[in-house]
Amino acid sequence: MGTFVLSAVVVVANITGASMVLPQVLRLRRGQRVDGVSPLWVGVGMATNVWWVAYALHQQVLGLAPVTAIGAVLYSVIAVEFSRIVGPAVVPRFVLGGVGSSVAPAAALLLSGMPAAGVVLGLSYAVQFAPAAWTALRAERADGVAPTTWALAWVEAVAWFGYGSAVADPALIIGGAGGAIMSSLILASLLGDVAKRPRSLPSRAA
Repeated sequence: MGTFVLSAVVVVANITGASMVLPQVLRLRRGQRVDGVSPLWVGVGMATNVWWVAYALHQQVLGLAPVTAIGAVLYSVIAVEFSRIVGPAVVPRFVLGGVGSSVAPAAALLLSGMPAAGVVLGLSYAVQFAPAAWTALRAERADGVAPTTWALAWVEAVAWFGYGSAVADPALIIGGAGGAIMSSLILASLLGDVAKRPRSLPSRAA
């Protein structure tokens, strides 16, 4: 894969990654509904993106730093909107998701350094989406979930998988593959939710 193509892939990954959470923020703000949205996912998202910023700066994968920094901010905005809708009782779920997702990369960092932490982060990228996928699949309705967020998440994951494969970065390969699978599950759940809804019949002219 040539340098130009690699640069283009990084640009696509950054644009989609930086914008993927925004539709979810807007949907919560406008709809005031959290059906199908996992608070654990929000906490994991905040923590995981902070870890990715540290990995990107340490490993000089500078194309990864902007999107993950923006992601950390946007997940924090989702947490604020979520709390405003359902109340402060949800905050411990954010903390649980953030702390729980930080244990493994922190242990890997202490034992083997940042490259090992990066591989764990790659696995964590799939785990990051797991609560969202589980909640969306179990919910009777997923009115709080923004489909655009997960379509962009899928594109971002595929882009990082392609880039990681080209530069032989195991963290990006694992993370991209896992993120694409989880995003696909959520999109499939949303399509199934739409299919289950009753269709309104067109009115006939008298």
